[in-house]
Parts: sequence; structure tokens; C-alpha cells
Amino acid sequence: MTNIQQRREALTGSACPESAAQPVELFYVHHPEVSRALLGPFLSRADAECGRKLLRSADAVVRSALVDEVSQSTRWHAWNNGEVCRAFFQRQERVSAASPSPRQSRDAVTANAPESPAPKRPLSNGRFLKSGGTNCRPDEHTSAQ
Repeated sequence: MTNIQQRREALTGSACPESAAQPVELFYVHHPEVSRALLGPFLSRADAECGRKLLRSADAVVRSALVDEVSQSTRWHAWNNGEVCRAFFQRQERVSAASPSPRQSRDAVTANAPESPAPKRPLSNGRFLKSGGTNCRPDEHTSAQ
């Protein structure tokens, strides 16, 4: 019989074969115009797809990378990235389903518009509104101090 240190399970870093470190697949969103990943890491392809759709770029692609070991920090970031992208994507879907398309809303506004044109605002004649609340020319502001 062999010694425990010489067994195959000991060589994998664990005495329990089920808990031995397995490679983890992480997903990233890339764009051809950028050399590094724009979004990621993600733990699932579905989360990375949500991130890709949020970018609204037809050229964005999801790529995967197989890593031997993932730190707790990286795992948490990957989980959090998925949560955030899913939340934004669900919010975006709810808003787009509840509101009319931009063309429909523009047509509704122009259909309800008054017949007379809106009055034009007078020009400022070079006057600036300062943070102090006074409306003066720059040279007047400096001489008043």
C-alpha cells in the first residue's frame, strides 16, 4: 500500500478528488477596436451576453478564457459584474417596453403642437450669468469687486 503523500489525490492539492481545483471558464466582452476586454470577467456566457447587448455595438463579441485558479476577489467581481449587467439589462427592457419608440413619441408631440410658433428667446448681448447670481459683463464683474 502506498503512503498518502504518494497517492494521486495528494498530487492534485486535495485529499478529496471532488474538491480538487477545477479549471474555471471566465467570459469577457471584447471589441475589435480595443486591445483589451471592455467588460468582464463574468461567470456565465449569458451574463456576458447581457453586457454585450448593453454596449449596443454590433462588433462586440463574447470571448472565454479558461483559468486554472480564480481568487475569491476575482470570483466576487465576476459574480457582481453579472448581477449589475442583468439589472441594467432588465431595467432597459422594462423602460423600452413601457415607453413608445422615439418616432412614435415625436409624432405624438408634433400632432399636439400649437399652431403658432414658439416665441424666440432674446439674445444675451454678451452677458454672462456668474455663480454669484449677478448678470453682468466680465469687465463689469471685475471692476465691481
